[in-house]
Amino acid sequence: MQLKMRSMTLCWVLFVRFHQSLFFLIMSYLIKQKKLLKYEFLRGSVFNSSLENIKGIFFLLLNSWKRRCFGFQ
Repeated sequence: MQLKMRSMTLCWVLFVRFHQSLFFLIMSYLIKQKKLLKYEFLRGSVFNSSLENIKGIFFLLLNSWKRRCFGFQ
């Protein structure tokens, strides 16, 4: 039982670290692109909608991995 809990914890930690890295990689790409979208970036509409989409995808992946690692429904 204790081994199962450790493997679940390890699975969760690896999942979170991987997706944090992925999230920050995507965010840094979007920030670099602000020169191409300068007007929209200053207005905030394009950047904010992209950020919301990325956050939605991130939390969707987070929930799917929670179900895989811990069996949550």
